[in-house]
Amino acid sequence: CFLGCLFYSTFCLILFFLVFLEITWKRKTSFFDSSAGTSHPLHMKRQQEEPASQKEESVPQRKAVKYNQELTLLTLPTDILDLIFQDLSRQDAINLSTLDHKHRNVLKAIVFSRIRASWSDMRSEIDGRTGFLKQHRHLVTQLRIVDCDSYGEWNMDIFSDLLIDLPRLRHLLINSKFSSNWLKYRQDDNLQQLTLYFEPQDTRQVPGEIVSSSSTTTTTTINRIFSLEHIANFKMLTKLRLWHYHLYWEDMYPVLIVEDVELHNCTWEFPFTLSQFNYNSNIRRLVVSYAEGNAFAVSERYREFLQYGNGEDFSSLEELTVTVARGSLNSSVMSRFMNTGNFPRLRALRVLAREGAYNLSHWFGKLPTNSTLRVLDMQVDYEARDRERALKEANRYFPFLDVKIHRP
Repeated sequence: CFLGCLFYSTFCLILFFLVFLEITWKRKTSFFDSSAGTSHPLHMKRQQEEPASQKEESVPQRKAVKYNQELTLLTLPTDILDLIFQDLSRQDAINLSTLDHKHRNVLKAIVFSRIRASWSDMRSEIDGRTGFLKQHRHLVTQLRIVDCDSYGEWNMDIFSDLLIDLPRLRHLLINSKFSSNWLKYRQDDNLQQLTLYFEPQDTRQVPGEIVSSSSTTTTTTINRIFSLEHIANFKMLTKLRLWHYHLYWEDMYPVLIVEDVELHNCTWEFPFTLSQFNYNSNIRRLVVSYAEGNAFAVSERYREFLQYGNGEDFSSLEELTVTVARGSLNSSVMSRFMNTGNFPRLRALRVLAREGAYNLSHWFGKLPTNSTLRVLDMQVDYEARDRERALKEANRYFPFLDVKIHRP
């Protein structure tokens, strides 16, 4: 009886253990199936709905873009406005800016970029009585001094007291009837262009433009001396324009980077030569012009520059404009400027001959061969029917040269 009870209890324990193992195994298999997404109907439904929702989220919602079809002056970019107003006068821009507040805000950068002022105006700015320049200091790129005042030149340091507060100022025009030696006591590291001119009276016609007065005689400007020493402290200067100055200096070579020089109605005497501007071989552009009836244009010193040069060094020159007066233009003058030995890098030559009629058709066959020059612009008074023959001859001897012949 005892053994039968022991056997029966053992059998029950084994049976219970087997049932436990089977239940445990089924739970494990159901767990792995559910992790694979196949155990529960709700889970399967959720998995079927999730890709649809994700698909809907992956497609961006396209919004209707509204374009403004109205194109007005006020909506144009600033660089487009600059291109437009390059072909308009200053007065046009000023008139347009007075239409309303919106036009003034858009055009103020153009209107206030070039300012005219007198020495009295600048004295008021320095003393603090007015603040026009300081108010528009970030807009002013060019300032023109319209009156002559020797006291202001020598006793007012406008560069350190006023112009230093104009960070965008690049071009300064000074009306002066005196020599430029007062500038050697001034300094500026921002100016890139300097224009020294003389007008007996302020014409006030076009702001920022120079009106060359042919009535200015030699006696009124003979004492106006210019030297490179006077601008030695303007280290960033690249362009220099001089009107009615007498040029003279020797053994003076300041550290400058001037590469563009314009000389209008300027004079010089021996031993000065124009190549002294090019002492550092940095000049790229040179303009030498004279008004009609100017006495120096027919002087011996100027004829030497036109015909011989006397060893002047213009090896770096790329653009040259010269004035020839009273029938002095001939094939020898043209040969000097088209000779690559004298001007090896010259690419543009402009000749202005206002007085006398010329027969140009037989010149080009006498000119030296030049493969560097690209533009020849001749503003001359030519004889009737001579222009067409001269152009054909030029095309024959210089096929790659752009020749322009027209009356001044």
